[in-house]
Amino acid sequence: ILVVVAALGALAFPAKDLWMALPNSGRAAPGATDRVTFDLISEHFGVGYNGPLVITAQIVESTDPLTITEGLQSDIESMPGVQMVAISTPNQNADTAMVQIIPTTGPDDPATSDLVQRLRDRAPEWKDKYGVDTSVTGFTAIAIDVSDRLAGALLPFGIFVVGLSLVLLTVVFRSIWVPVKAALGYLLSVGAAFGAVTLVFNKGIGRQLVNLPEPVPVISFLPIVLMGILFGLAMDYEVFLTSRMREEYVHGNTTTPVEQGFKHSAKVAVAPGVVVGAVRRPAVERHRRRSVRPGDPQVTGEVPPQVGSLTSTPVSREGAALPANHRTARLIAIVSGLLGALLAIATPLLPVTQTTAQI
Repeated sequence: ILVVVAALGALAFPAKDLWMALPNSGRAAPGATDRVTFDLISEHFGVGYNGPLVITAQIVESTDPLTITEGLQSDIESMPGVQMVAISTPNQNADTAMVQIIPTTGPDDPATSDLVQRLRDRAPEWKDKYGVDTSVTGFTAIAIDVSDRLAGALLPFGIFVVGLSLVLLTVVFRSIWVPVKAALGYLLSVGAAFGAVTLVFNKGIGRQLVNLPEPVPVISFLPIVLMGILFGLAMDYEVFLTSRMREEYVHGNTTTPVEQGFKHSAKVAVAPGVVVGAVRRPAVERHRRRSVRPGDPQVTGEVPPQVGSLTSTPVSREGAALPANHRTARLIAIVSGLLGALLAIATPLLPVTQTTAQI
């Protein structure tokens, strides 16, 4: 048990560096048309041109809107992380000022998120200086806000899920230790899954297992979805395990009901991980084969299609990059198999405890 807990705890440690963001063209597969466009813009103009920020200011009551826009431009250009202010002007009705900012970093770079926060922190200063209310918007800022909001919801969601599991299992099994053990096991599973995602997707360690061409942030919705999936699996298996232990005890095994019940139920826990991995692998391979057509530039070595082409850019059979949903499913299958294997290894190490069997 100590070995398994230590292994899961060590795997969960990298989860503290989990990097989340909404998808953008800079994270598409190399060779895809939108990725080619993104890279060309970054090369010739700067990566910040792919994710400009927009500041709006309400100037409807101002008598000198041009002075306000010029002042905002001057203040923003002096801030670190700003490559340039592309435009700072009132709109046609002269009721709203719009300032377009080109950052020095990409749309999903943590430095861009820091710049957005610094711009928002200056809103009170600009209110006192120019008498206008300012807001930071644009797709990049919205994507950052969505990611931050989802990240902030992880802890409340986790507390709700764990609390709900404690209440439900306490009512079902009329025990305290069984729900506590189930909650701790769920937290270890979630931490290990997040740690594996961080290592593979964010750090690029073992990324070849999921055919990932380069380290990338994970989509912001993944942690909450993964927590929900693992909650269902953890509670199902807890019911399977405890029910089987109870069955052993009722059928006359009063010496080793916990150990025997765990051994028999371990097969139920390991099998789904093996099945999911076996099922997903052919699907991934079929997707890779469908992605290659005769005459594709990645296969023939010809020049890629022009930027802006409406046709989908295929990927090569060797080293082809898979869409995020396929890579995520493949990683979840691998993690499930590993957790199942650890569970099977831990089976003979469990102590015999009559308290659990006597529920």
